[in-house]
Amino acid sequence: PVFFYFVFGERGAIKNAVGNVGLNVTGFYYIPLIQYRTSFTENFKIRTEISFMSTELKHHGRYVDANTDLAKKLEGMRSKVTAVSAGVQLEYYPWQTEEYFRHTIFYPYMSAGTHFTSYNAEAYSKNGPIGIPSTTPVKYMGGFKSTSGTTMSVSGSIGTRIKFDDHNGIIID
Repeated sequence: PVFFYFVFGERGAIKNAVGNVGLNVTGFYYIPLIQYRTSFTENFKIRTEISFMSTELKHHGRYVDANTDLAKKLEGMRSKVTAVSAGVQLEYYPWQTEEYFRHTIFYPYMSAGTHFTSYNAEAYSKNGPIGIPSTTPVKYMGGFKSTSGTTMSVSGSIGTRIKFDDHNGIIID
């Protein structure tokens, strides 16, 4: 799941964070450096990844739950956000990488890399065209922008692999 917390929903309301949950699907492929045996490469892996994220944002909280004109306008406001990201990271393991395959159950790492992301954000209202007085509260007039684009980012993480058996495990990153 992907959680969003920003313009949509009442500030500080847990209902907003729980209600604006999206989907994130990621695929990883590891390029092992073990075939180039040196003391340096025995503690590193290259991780390539591609991910897709999508969510529909809407207002939640007491202002939407009321029976007012403002509540109807807020309830109709939406934003659809999608993004596709591809990147590469260099992971460093304090123990040799082949130790994980032998007997280590808990296997921490840290990584750094870069990502390229293509995104699309669309603001709209279920009540009609967004940005007009009959569908948009005064506070949000002119505050919406539907846009698409690309961006680059630098990433870093700390995580661990937890091995269940020879073929199954989980990554917490």
